[in-house]
Amino acid sequence: MVVCSPVTRELKDIDGNSNISPMIWVPNQLVGAPAGTDVTVDCHTEAHPRAISYWVYDNVMVLPTKKYAINTEENSYRAHMKLTVRNLQGGDFGNYRCISKNSLGETEGSIRLYEIPMPSTSPKATEMKSTANKESVRRTNVTRSSVRERERERETASATERPSVVRAQLDRAPAPGTAHVYRAHPHHDSGSNKVQCWRQSFLALIVLVQIDFFADILICT
Repeated sequence: MVVCSPVTRELKDIDGNSNISPMIWVPNQLVGAPAGTDVTVDCHTEAHPRAISYWVYDNVMVLPTKKYAINTEENSYRAHMKLTVRNLQGGDFGNYRCISKNSLGETEGSIRLYEIPMPSTSPKATEMKSTANKESVRRTNVTRSSVRERERERETASATERPSVVRAQLDRAPAPGTAHVYRAHPHHDSGSNKVQCWRQSFLALIVLVQIDFFADILICT
């Protein structure tokens, strides 16, 4: 005689032993993964007596191959089912079912596996670009600093050389038999000429006065 308890799903025989019909719960019913990667889906089951558990995809039982890895960890009347799909391709996306059955019944859980884009590597590219920009700015600053330093050195050298040239020209002695020729600028020469002309006129006037004076003396005598 078997007694069924719909709340606890326990079945008791005449000896009082408890049996549990299979139950499954799925942690993640939607799993996304990019193509070309490996992904693992899992289910948890409870059943007593021990249940037969397996995976089904596209109405076909999934067997361990190079494509699929199946692992089931059992503890008393509980079991943890894991299915790993390697190198995901377009035909690997869809609904996977985990099924558990024993003498008391059968139950199943469903997991939908869908494709997501491959994670972008733009942050690394941005970081590299930023580093390159910083390096370029640093080199530009160094180049500008070098140019400015060279210009300052040239200005200092020019300022140092000019007095030496003038001093050398002033210290240079005239060659024997040569005479210095001085040429006055026109605007300086005009003023000196006026002064000289005024002096000559004044002297000529004095001479004329003296001549008239001596002439008058001679006439009187």
